[in-house]
Parts: sequence; structure tokens; C-alpha cells
Amino acid sequence: MRFLKEEEVRDPGRGVTLEEIAQESNLSKEDVAPVLAELEREGLLESGEKGFQLTSRGSGEAQGIYQKHKEVEHLWGHKVAHTLEHYEGALEILPGIGPKRKKG
Repeated sequence: MRFLKEEEVRDPGRGVTLEEIAQESNLSKEDVAPVLAELEREGLLESGEKGFQLTSRGSGEAQGIYQKHKEVEHLWGHKVAHTLEHYEGALEILPGIGPKRKKG
């Protein structure tokens, strides 16, 4: 989703093709297609004539992922940030990263 968010910021409304997403992810189109279908079912992504685009909900979630990535990258470097963003919930458990939790 980070790639989609970056493309949305770089060229709003353009859309991104399956081929571009697969290439950026270093995966085959066959591996990427089911993930994109799941993101569509979850209401985070939509496909159309221009390719795939984030929905407003998807854009919000992608912005959160992107922001956490930048925070981790600043502290520990790009490789660590890139690795952690692929593990669900990993960025939220790091101290000082992500949403602030209430103590109690």
C-alpha cells in the first residue's frame, strides 16, 4: 500500500497497473492479484480504467503505514522499516512508534 500511496501523492488520480505493483513488489502478477482482490473486498482499493487506486479509507490506512515507516526508518534505517512494515502489528508494538496508547 505504501507504493500506491506514494503514486497517489506523486500523480493524483493516475492509478497503478497490476504490472507496476508486481514489479515494485518483486513478485509475480499471479502472486499480487489475490492480494489486490482482498484489498478491494476490504474497501481499501478500487480498480477501474486507470488501474488500481486507493479508496479514501485505503488512503488513510496507507498514510498511517507510510508515517510509521518513516519514523522507523529515521531511527533504524530503511531496511528495518521495510522489513517491519510487512509484519502485521509490528510497527504498533515499538515504543514511541504509531498510535499512542492509554496507560491504565
